[in-house]
Amino acid sequence: MRMDLAMMTFSFRDDLHDALDALVCTTERTLVNLIARPLELLGRPGDHVATAGVLCGQVDGAMRVHEHRERSWPDARFVDAVVEAVLHIVFPGGTAH
Repeated sequence: MRMDLAMMTFSFRDDLHDALDALVCTTERTLVNLIARPLELLGRPGDHVATAGVLCGQVDGAMRVHEHRERSWPDARFVDAVVEAVLHIVFPGGTAH
């Protein structure tokens, strides 16, 4: 009986995991495409979709570190640092168009 319940639990969790993974992937693709378009309009050289993917990964990673490090620096300082880092990617050399 316990084994059946455990297997049902794992199966249910796997199904939820697959559904959540599909939703996250779709959302990430949409976000990357939404970010890529302004990069193109700004005249940013290079692969706009790849750059948008890097930007999403950079912000996601920064947020994870900030949350898991027990917010070792103030939120305002964190936001300023993320914005500065994103601007360095979008406008290398520090020139905004």
